[in-house]
Amino acid sequence: MAYVELHCHSNFSFLDGASHPEDLVKIAAELGYEALALTDHNGFYGIVRFSQAARKHGIKPISGAEITLDDGHHLLLLVKDAAGYANLSQLLSRAQLAGVKGDPRVTEEILGAHTEGLIALSGCCRGIIPSALLKGDPDSARRAARQYRQLFGADDFFLELQHHNLPDHERLCRALADLGRELDIPLVATNNVHHAGSDGRRLQDVLTCIKNHTTLDKAEGLLYPNAERRLKSPEAMARRFEAWSDAVANTVAIAERCRFVLEGLDTSLPDFPLPNGEYNFNYLRRLTYRGARERYGTLTTQVVRQIDHELRIIGKLHLSGYFLIVWDITNFCRDNGILCQGRGSAANSAVCYCLGITAVDPIKLKLLFERFISEERTEPPDIDIDIANNRREEV
Repeated sequence: MAYVELHCHSNFSFLDGASHPEDLVKIAAELGYEALALTDHNGFYGIVRFSQAARKHGIKPISGAEITLDDGHHLLLLVKDAAGYANLSQLLSRAQLAGVKGDPRVTEEILGAHTEGLIALSGCCRGIIPSALLKGDPDSARRAARQYRQLFGADDFFLELQHHNLPDHERLCRALADLGRELDIPLVATNNVHHAGSDGRRLQDVLTCIKNHTTLDKAEGLLYPNAERRLKSPEAMARRFEAWSDAVANTVAIAERCRFVLEGLDTSLPDFPLPNGEYNFNYLRRLTYRGARERYGTLTTQVVRQIDHELRIIGKLHLSGYFLIVWDITNFCRDNGILCQGRGSAANSAVCYCLGITAVDPIKLKLLFERFISEERTEPPDIDIDIANNRREEV
């Protein structure tokens, strides 16, 4: 294991990554990688698929993300252990809630409270240290490097070298190496991957144009100037960073320290908070019949028979808590004037209709409940809910 790619974007870096997580893993395996990190922008969206694909190909998966700080600079974070995964999850969630929609930001205060279990790399040219050096401001770069080292600890902060065969990158690598020697901060090499192979560059160009609302003819300096941001062989990376061999060796050392792996995922739902002395099923039954009286007025034999039939199956399959959680979501929306609507096969359920989750009366329309849930099906039910896009974060 001569080199491990620690800075890699999939198509879950929306419009800034051209390859599926599975394709990145496949190419990495073909190149002889023993480990690979996935570090999408401001999200963990592809981590599960990435981890599953990595296990399939015998590659160690490393979880991470490239976060955006409140000043707009980037910082790369890698997960060492369970505490690091929890902390990075917190950072990503809080960034999505705190920032403008579509532009999540992590404040310095929140970052400082969630560094345990994480390794930080100084990032691409949009990191505060590289950007300061490129602007000819070594004092600001020096100051930021000291702050990050103090924040994460001397063993968990690295200056990140990237070289995509561009003159500025050569100069930047030398400046970062000088800064590392001066402050005794270790170096690490990455390739800031945005597509698995060379053929992914064309798709990345198209995605960049979509992101910036322009065309290929008018994109000018928005596009990457070459196809260098692809997964490269360990040998190629060793040659590229021959002058900084310690930066290549450190990729392996970091990979060995990142021991957290997503496996045996707990898919159980949280317990729904109940009034004293209540049980899930009884509470669900009470809510359902309260809603039925509001929906139907007079409860006919047909309505009671259908509701009891559905409740029996829901109770037998231990799904009462699930229905209560979905009811809680839609009830919150109604109480706060947020448009929401359940749809899909859930519309076949009289229980969903009575709970206010869906708006279609399945009894009147003679819809089949078993299309939604049946005792023979092993997979859990799927209740899709559309929520007004400008207020989803509240929910």
